Amino acid sequence: MDKLYIMLSNGIVGMGGGQMYTKNKAVYMKSLGYDVQIYSGHQGIVLIKDLMEYQKYIDPIFLSSPLVYKKSTVNRITQGVKDKASNYKEIIIESGIAHMALWGEIFAKELNCKHMVHLLDERNDLLVPESYLDFYWFKHSRRELSGITANSLKMLFRNNVNINDSNSYWLPSYCQNVVSEEQSGQYEEFPIADYNLCTIGRLDKPYVLEAAKAYVRLANKRKDICWNFIFIGGADENKTAEIKSAFEGIENAHAVMLGYVYPIPNSLLNRMDLFISSAGSAGVSYSADKRTITIDSVDLKAIGVLGYTTFKRLNRDDEPKIEIDELIEKVLFTDYLTHFSYKENIKVDGEKLLRQHIDFMEASTQKKEYYPVWNLQSQGKEKVKKIIATIIGDKLYIKLNSKRACNAG
Repeated sequence: MDKLYIMLSNGIVGMGGGQMYTKNKAVYMKSLGYDVQIYSGHQGIVLIKDLMEYQKYIDPIFLSSPLVYKKSTVNRITQGVKDKASNYKEIIIESGIAHMALWGEIFAKELNCKHMVHLLDERNDLLVPESYLDFYWFKHSRRELSGITANSLKMLFRNNVNINDSNSYWLPSYCQNVVSEEQSGQYEEFPIADYNLCTIGRLDKPYVLEAAKAYVRLANKRKDICWNFIFIGGADENKTAEIKSAFEGIENAHAVMLGYVYPIPNSLLNRMDLFISSAGSAGVSYSADKRTITIDSVDLKAIGVLGYTTFKRLNRDDEPKIEIDELIEKVLFTDYLTHFSYKENIKVDGEKLLRQHIDFMEASTQKKEYYPVWNLQSQGKEKVKKIIATIIGDKLYIKLNSKRACNAG
């Protein structure tokens, strides 16, 4: 093959929407005749079979942006990427997270290739310092920047008036194909309970902790009912302990921590009475036609029940805010849902969704121009990281940062 697709990912270890999107995109690009390389920083166990071949591209240096390091360090990494791409005539780079987009722009300039930025995070405004926004305006002006919802770029650019519905570019990030029809007895042993409520998603996601708090309120209000609150998703030991500790002393509730589950057996989903999640994780249960309450990523209140009162999985439009536990009670203990007609989730064609990415790229500016990344001024946490790396040296900083990241999940 003479075509190469380079993906710059937050991580391929563990399990989540980002990993599934990365896997799906890699498989799709291979079907179009591209070789694929995936660079990422997080180390750990790769659960998704189709991502295992990319473990060799994991380097903890990618846990931070290139602006943290000396130019000589970044040049060394860039040369390594260039060497691995030297035999290809056509190269495309896709960056999936804010700080990796800076690496991607540096690589693209050196490789003289196209660089698309598709931000997979829900709240990029929390990840991108304002001093870096000029870079993203540059990518936006070339139509080389997209988010996962119509609100993604609006939030990134702090609701700037120049970003509206017509140019808040977003693309579907196909990642819900995680359910398996194969039976598995591995997850069948739960404590006896009246209701099983389930949250899907990494435990470090803010909505997961918010759901846990709602479960605690619910159990305290409904002491006559025995509850199982099941969490599908992993995190570091501290975050897992934090969530479990919220249920201490509550005799009518069990917190069941299943960790990462891939694929998710449909038999496991069938045991749940209700799902409470957000974004792509909410789409997993809704795609299986399970009752699903979805949570807003900004205000962390319930948006509604997918297919009944809303189709929004990440951010509300005009849906009224309601506490998560209050909506759970309405769904489980009243005739609330009988007042709405259910519209089942339309079965998506993953290939058609990913084809939109190609169409978007082909409509972007084709003249090769690159942003001078080194002109950006470090700010906030990024500036602190740079100071630390300067004092202790890049090699030790990378080692310590890698250890911290491993301890965090």
